[in-house]
Amino acid sequence: MDNVIQVWEYGKLKNFCGPECYDAPPGRCACMCGGANHNAGQKQAELNAAISGEEWLHREIVNGRFDPAHVTCQILGVEAMIPLLV
Repeated sequence: MDNVIQVWEYGKLKNFCGPECYDAPPGRCACMCGGANHNAGQKQAELNAAISGEEWLHREIVNGRFDPAHVTCQILGVEAMIPLLV
């Protein structure tokens, strides 16, 4: 998985942060990291996702982008898909 974080809703990939963000040239970011990983490189993006991934997911839920009853989130380095506990 090159994505450092992925969010699945109803069994479909709905949002992620990956190379399109962390390897991108400077500029605006539109993925779920909110700009934290933009142009940061993969290693820094992995660290950021491990530290802040749940916060990013919570922000997306609060903003109405996901149904918390049907969301799972995977962060790079975590072996299993983890159901969101709200």
